[in-house]
Amino acid sequence: MEKLKYLFMQTILFAYLKIKEMLTDLQSFGKKIGKFSLTLSNEKTNIIDFRTDSRNSIDFLGFTLRWGKDKRRTLKIRTSKRSLRNHMKR
Repeated sequence: MEKLKYLFMQTILFAYLKIKEMLTDLQSFGKKIGKFSLTLSNEKTNIIDFRTDSRNSIDFLGFTLRWGKDKRRTLKIRTSKRSLRNHMKR
């Protein structure tokens, strides 16, 4: 049986309530993947403030995640505009 030689991991999403926990786990994750000679790209790794009071949205795997404007501030998930536009071109 041949050993795995290459691994390409493009997208992963972590969600945390506390930034301190996130930074600790991000460092731990970096060490764990380092055992397989993999690294996190600093240029491609983004930390986004996604609290319920922020107006930020995230495009992730063809979907847009954002907080709703209702009283409960529920998480809204929709097909991203870019993904929909690309699909309609086909």
